[in-house]
Amino acid sequence: MDTTGKKQLIWLIVACLLFIYFYSMVHELAKALGTQKLRELFNQGGFMGACRQMPWGKALSSAARQWLLLALIIAFSGWGRPYFERFSQLLLAVPRPYFLLGVVGMAFAIHLGIFYCKYMFFPRSGDSHAYLFQARVLLKGRLSIPSHPLREFFDSDWIINNGRMYAQYTLGNSIMLALGYLVGAPWLVNPLLAALALIFIYRSALELFGEQIARYSVLLLLATPLYHVELPSSYLSHAPTLFFLSIFVYYFIRSCRQGDRPWQALAAGAALGMAFNTRPMTALCASLPLLAWAGYSSLRDWRVFSRRWLFFFLGVLPFILLFLGANWAQNGSPFVSGYSVYNNNALLDLSKQRYSPTKAILTLLFRLYLLAGLLARYPLSGGMILFVIALTFIRFKPVYLFLWAAFLVTCLGYLPAATAVWQYRYYYTPAIFLLFLLPLGLYWLGDWLRENFHFSSASSLLSAFLLAGVLCSSAAAYRQGVKPYPWMLVFKRPHDTAQRANLQNALVFIREVEYFYPRWYCRNFPDFDKAPIIWALDLGDEYNRKLLDYYPKRHAYLYIKGKLVPYGR
Repeated sequence: MDTTGKKQLIWLIVACLLFIYFYSMVHELAKALGTQKLRELFNQGGFMGACRQMPWGKALSSAARQWLLLALIIAFSGWGRPYFERFSQLLLAVPRPYFLLGVVGMAFAIHLGIFYCKYMFFPRSGDSHAYLFQARVLLKGRLSIPSHPLREFFDSDWIINNGRMYAQYTLGNSIMLALGYLVGAPWLVNPLLAALALIFIYRSALELFGEQIARYSVLLLLATPLYHVELPSSYLSHAPTLFFLSIFVYYFIRSCRQGDRPWQALAAGAALGMAFNTRPMTALCASLPLLAWAGYSSLRDWRVFSRRWLFFFLGVLPFILLFLGANWAQNGSPFVSGYSVYNNNALLDLSKQRYSPTKAILTLLFRLYLLAGLLARYPLSGGMILFVIALTFIRFKPVYLFLWAAFLVTCLGYLPAATAVWQYRYYYTPAIFLLFLLPLGLYWLGDWLRENFHFSSASSLLSAFLLAGVLCSSAAAYRQGVKPYPWMLVFKRPHDTAQRANLQNALVFIREVEYFYPRWYCRNFPDFDKAPIIWALDLGDEYNRKLLDYYPKRHAYLYIKGKLVPYGR
């Protein structure tokens, strides 16, 4: 090995050790700040007060484990190099249509299986119920429905109930769920969209990095729990956002490279517009770096790019009008969102959130710690994965910076929401695009090992890492089994209790629940007057009589911690 190779080796080892140790410190600090005790210490003693409580030795052992795991995977890829390279050759020999069909079919089957086995197709959160509620409102040809005359009994999380009832969210996800309702299967929508997104993720990686990196990109994505568990196995808006953003990225790249096809710019604009109507902040933050890159490039030859920009804006415009028109119809102003109405402008007025920059940054670290756990139930932890991705800067190209920037800008965009520390799901979609760079980092690391040590290779290391990822994810799935999550059974208990009692023409007042609060479980749909069961909040015996008088022919019950008790009139 020559002098240059030795210097690269020393640089790589030192950088890896420093990066992994630093990340482990952040990891452990964020993990500790998730506990109530250290949260109080932070509030009292500030940042240094919290740091003094951090287990520094644990951070060192965590960093050592990550380094050891990477070394073992590298060694494994070197020892089994002929077999891994043969696997890579067989993978590349599969015709593209069959490869995509197999990957999409496998993803869809896994998504659907997890959604059913773990969550039983049930809207496990108030957010999910709000999206489903709005989808049914849309099927009636309306954006909202009149509130019940006794509306205070029917307040539900994330649904505005101020004389009209509608979800606080933008319409994109509800439009997709409404299409699912048309075929009688809204639970198909998110698993299908997340699976179809792989086609455009593959196509984008093919445009940027070539066939080998593109195939390993989608296969490595299939091996991460983030893609299977959190994105498609719910009624939330992350899977549709991933789908539309993946279409945007693919056609935007194509339009920048092939200016003679303006319809590609039109498709990119329409996809971004739909993503904006699904998750506005995520779509805006994730697209800004690519738009900035294209804007800078267009300055060199404005005449060529102006036609592309025109078609791009023509694609975006109808969806911007949809967004503004829905705000106007629902909230009385094009520039007032449902979020603002539901939260009394708290999301826009940071002074109402006890916001401080230090707390926001530490909250961000805690969210990234939780996200790293989903990225790396995978052979390596989140810190090592980020390091491998960072290796792409050794052979830097501007597009790599923009993929990193899509993730970082989204993190900064959600930074002011400092109170919701658990909401690492804000970063699901841009984290998927960051994983574009993971096989590229592994490819260059394997190529560097081959050139300098004649040990391992790019194909061998990619295949070894993929095998390790599949084994780790399979082991985690085996340990968890196929039974539903315990807290899912708690969320479903009121509805399961009513179903077992075979209630018909019933009015159920929710008095006490096992977890969260009654509003979480007060889930009705449009036309709930015709439903076999009407769920209502318990507002006290005297006030409840108003609702009892409103429904004189319904059988009344109280729900008290898993039990239904007849409620006298």
